[in-house]
Amino acid sequence: FLKIASVLSGTGYDEDEIIAQLRTIVHSLPNYNRYLLHHLISFFELISGFSDTNKMSPHNLAIVFAPNLIGTGTAAGIIDPAA
Repeated sequence: FLKIASVLSGTGYDEDEIIAQLRTIVHSLPNYNRYLLHHLISFFELISGFSDTNKMSPHNLAIVFAPNLIGTGTAAGIIDPAA
């Protein structure tokens, strides 16, 4: 994720260069991770195709799923059952 974020945050790149760098990053993933990414993107595309009915546009999907897929790096917000 950090590699992708650094590519997307660069201001001196044109669209073709960004696509080429993202393609390189995706192809460097292990096969199973790349397979899973492909199916997640396909699933999100299917869901967003019905956004008129389900209100799940790509933006809304990102809001819902990004925290779970990317994570925050901390355990903040997790309820401690021992407390």
